[in-house]
Amino acid sequence: MAFTLLQAGAALQLMDSAGALSTLTLPTGITLDATKPPRFAINGRYVVMVNSPSRPITIDPAGIVRPLCPLPPALAPVLSSAAGGSLAGTYLAKMTFLILDEFGNIIAESDYGPISNSQAVATAYLRAASLEVSADAASARRLYRTTTLGSTYFAWADADGNIITALQDDLADAALSAVAASPTLGSPPRLTLVSEWKSRLWGVGDDLIDNLRYTEAGMPYAWNPDNDLLIPRVGSDQFGVRGLAPRRDALGVGRR
Repeated sequence: MAFTLLQAGAALQLMDSAGALSTLTLPTGITLDATKPPRFAINGRYVVMVNSPSRPITIDPAGIVRPLCPLPPALAPVLSSAAGGSLAGTYLAKMTFLILDEFGNIIAESDYGPISNSQAVATAYLRAASLEVSADAASARRLYRTTTLGSTYFAWADADGNIITALQDDLADAALSAVAASPTLGSPPRLTLVSEWKSRLWGVGDDLIDNLRYTEAGMPYAWNPDNDLLIPRVGSDQFGVRGLAPRRDALGVGRR
């Protein structure tokens, strides 16, 4: 469905193909600055909006506005042993917040929160408690776990919704995901520029104006801090990168 987005002062509005105008509801805690021009990029069926929002946001054709990336957990899950299961080993865990679409696909995943305590279990359940509730409208919390005495994390269990604060499971090491979790996800800065090119989002934050940041391929929410390019001449002016121009085989990056 074709639509047009407009910023009217501190409000975000959507005009549909019939010309009907509606004011959209912003996520809790996110505001628009009427003194800054909005900047947009199209990523699949979503529009990414930056610069005027206090945090980058996405808008879908139904007019639902979401954070581009949830804020990461600030607290580590607390692991313990619970009687009754069949798991044996010593484990670590960490957690992210997920935002899902109506079909259960991941729209966004936060950066990892702090790593839990190390917990040994012997023919028992591994219990994760003190699961933080997201300040954003998270659809679920995802727990990642090591194999026994390991250092690589694998997707372990999802706590559906944004309410429950504990779960337990005795999933064997061999039954964990065959693919290791991404080593780094990362949160976006407060972006002033954004563009989509080659299945990645590219952008510039208001903190490091000479740096071009980019996401993991196919993961518009995963702003690995190592994905960073310095654009010459660094420190030559107070404006930094001022424009992005995607082309078929190159991304143009402009300065004054």
